[in-house]
Amino acid sequence: MSYLFLFIPAIGWGLMPMFVAGVKKSSIYHQILGTVLGAFIFGAIVTLIKHPAFNATTFILAMLAGAAWVIGQVGQYYSYSKVGVSETMPISTGLQLIGVPLVGVLIFGEWASTQAKIFVFLGILALIIGVACTSLTDKGTAEGNKQNQTTTMIVLVLTTLGYITSSSIPKALKATA
Repeated sequence: MSYLFLFIPAIGWGLMPMFVAGVKKSSIYHQILGTVLGAFIFGAIVTLIKHPAFNATTFILAMLAGAAWVIGQVGQYYSYSKVGVSETMPISTGLQLIGVPLVGVLIFGEWASTQAKIFVFLGILALIIGVACTSLTDKGTAEGNKQNQTTTMIVLVLTTLGYITSSSIPKALKATA
């Protein structure tokens, strides 16, 4: 039964883009404020229940990771409003799946053997091809507007670095401990 709780974040993060994009009269500011407030409340409740040990360094790094996460989230919400969820999510998720392992290999020295690195880079290449295929749009659609799409993709790629950073900070904290 306890393993079923592991699916709650996946379901929540999977459904959230559809709910956020469905709120038509809210601005990106209100969307990010609601998401951050919800994450803060959830984190406060978990902290009160679990009583995790943390010090000033841990707290500051957690704040930096949270700030980087907000940058990634703002980029996603911006992209939802410009090109839609169906085009934003594969690119954002794909870039995270590419960036986080690259940080692991290049900065943290994970997958030390040559064979492991070859398989990781082949996997990343497959992800790049998949992201490229899923990001194609039909010509003549609102999302297919080339200028709109190019600008939005640049913003999305740059802000996804926030997600990659927010995922890397806990690993850096663990490495220094």
